[in-house]
Amino acid sequence: MGLRPFLFWKYAILAVVSALYLYPFVRSFSGSADYGVFLNGADLLNHGAIPSRDFVEPQGPGSFVWLALFFRLFGTTLATARAVLTATGVGTGLLAFYLSRTLGATGLFGALFVVVISVPLLPINSPHYDSNLFALAALAVFLAAWNEAAKGEPPASWKLVLAAVLCGLTTWMIQQKGYCLAVALLISLLWLMRRKAFRPAMIFAGCFAVVALSPFVFFTAVHALPDVLFANYLWPLRSYSELNQSPYGFPAWRDFRWSIERHANHPIGWIGDFAFTFAIPFLLVALLPLLLPLAARLSGPRWFTAPILPYWLAAYALWIAELQRIDIGHLRNGVVIMVVLFFSICEVGTNKYLRRAGFGFAISLVFAGAINFRMSLENDRKQETRRGAIYVEEDEPLLGFLDTHTHAGDEVFVYPYQPIYYFFEQLKNPTRYSYLLYHLQSNAQFAEAVGDLDRKNVRYVIFDSVLSGQRISEIFPAYRQPGKAKLIMEPYLDARYRLAFDLGRFHVLERRDDAH
Repeated sequence: MGLRPFLFWKYAILAVVSALYLYPFVRSFSGSADYGVFLNGADLLNHGAIPSRDFVEPQGPGSFVWLALFFRLFGTTLATARAVLTATGVGTGLLAFYLSRTLGATGLFGALFVVVISVPLLPINSPHYDSNLFALAALAVFLAAWNEAAKGEPPASWKLVLAAVLCGLTTWMIQQKGYCLAVALLISLLWLMRRKAFRPAMIFAGCFAVVALSPFVFFTAVHALPDVLFANYLWPLRSYSELNQSPYGFPAWRDFRWSIERHANHPIGWIGDFAFTFAIPFLLVALLPLLLPLAARLSGPRWFTAPILPYWLAAYALWIAELQRIDIGHLRNGVVIMVVLFFSICEVGTNKYLRRAGFGFAISLVFAGAINFRMSLENDRKQETRRGAIYVEEDEPLLGFLDTHTHAGDEVFVYPYQPIYYFFEQLKNPTRYSYLLYHLQSNAQFAEAVGDLDRKNVRYVIFDSVLSGQRISEIFPAYRQPGKAKLIMEPYLDARYRLAFDLGRFHVLERRDDAH
């Protein structure tokens, strides 16, 4: 009788500690270029806009529907967005804790890794985090059905249905992640049950197909099917994958080399030690697909038996689903189940060197988390927006300008890639594009945006002078700025707008009186 309450308190304490740890991160303005994409999309959805038709993004519609639901229930504010992000981070950590315990581990190391290396590094509402939450929940439910099948009992239909529904919802966020996970779980089921698998497999596959394909029925009904097929499938295949090319693990190797140099220059200094330790978790993320089977082989045959098969297949399914960009930011979102397996092997296995390695990685996580937490506390300056307060290290002058020179509902264009300001100040984007990048958007899409600015006589354009031109390669290493003769937006802005305010990073361009 005493075990269940004790276990409940473990989950409760982990949830509270995780939420407190995440709080200073989620309240801060990260400055990420992607920050406003999903907030704006969710807001537009609640105002009747149709994804891919009225606003064009390569992410699945679930990226916006999930957040829009909470905006509808609790208000379109930063507080709501932060609460959803915190709950997502805490929920993912709890699921990692639970899955680790099903393997016989304490679960603390897996949960620690997920909490420290996910939301704090990019504290924005993101389909990567949302899809991982649904994916881990799908695996947890599927394992309950798997355990019944492993005992020779028919798996409960409701468990298969729920696991399939969660996989289907994962496709709504990141299409390939839901499909890869569903295939992995279906293969596990077929391998275990063999000839008896027909009915359970049909239940799982059928329910998954219904949920995964239901958005296409909706988009067909609103005459937007060609738009969603282009935005979510054809466009990413044509240009998004090319622009997203980066060295494997970028920028972990660069940062690790920097840490080694600092460590060498400060061999007995805590700064060098901490800098070195901070890089280790990212090396683990990059090398985990190779280290995991090696660790399992060293630990013993248990990790290659039938009960572990769903973990293996699901782990590599999520990793493959994030390979559309092989930088460290995407890889860390693809290794959440690998992390569960790896730390469980280190903790439960018989190899003493693996136990020491797992403990060493956990210590490096604690140091990395502490350093990151301390840095987040530097964002202690409160600044108000129309959606609520943000915390920054220094005041954002652009927010002050927008607050005094615009009204909620005004049309302002932010170029090329800072859509969060639409959400902060309740402004309308006069185009269908939250960002415009050469080689990502086509010339026709650029021309469409120029036509919108001209037709709607937009008064202000906010130009980001830091994240523009060739500097975009800092987030897209494969980006190359076109020659002057091939530019489309810049010549139009030069001809129709003048510099009204220089706010440092941001230049406020105002439409010329004679621009018609």
